[in-house]
Amino acid sequence: MEAIFIYIMNTFTFTKIKLALAFLYSWFSYMIGGFDLMVESLYILLVMDFVLGFLRAWNTHTISKKRMQLGIIKIITYSVTLIVINYADISAMWVNFQGVWIRELWVAYLSINEALSCLYHLWKFGVRLPLWLIKKLEWYRDNLESTDIK
Repeated sequence: MEAIFIYIMNTFTFTKIKLALAFLYSWFSYMIGGFDLMVESLYILLVMDFVLGFLRAWNTHTISKKRMQLGIIKIITYSVTLIVINYADISAMWVNFQGVWIRELWVAYLSINEALSCLYHLWKFGVRLPLWLIKKLEWYRDNLESTDIK
C-alpha cells in the first residue's frame, strides 16, 4: 500500500512541468499539422543521423562542438520548415488547389535527404549497402519537384 502511495505522489510531483511539456507538445503538433507516420519517420531519421554522425566523429576522434551545434540547428530548422509548409498547405486548401499535398511532398523530400545521410554514415562504418537503393533514393531526391502528381 505504501508503494502505491509513493507512486501516486511521484506521479503528481512534477505536475507543472508535465503540464508545460504537454502544452508545448500539443502546440507544436498542431503547428506542424500533427505527428503522422511521415513526420515521425522524419524525426526518427533526424535523430538517427545526429547519433550516427556523433558516433562517426567519436570513432575518428573528430568530435566538434560546432558540428554538433549545426546538427541541433538542422533539427530546429526542419521543425520551422514543417510549420511553414503546414501553413502553406492550409493556404493551398483555402484557395481550392485540389490534390496538392505540399506538406507531404516536403516531408518526403526531407526524409529522403535524412535517409541518404544515415546510409552514408553507415557506409562509412563499413556496412555494405545495395547501390540500387542509394541510387533510387538519390533519384527520388533529385526528381521529386519535377514529378507530375495528380
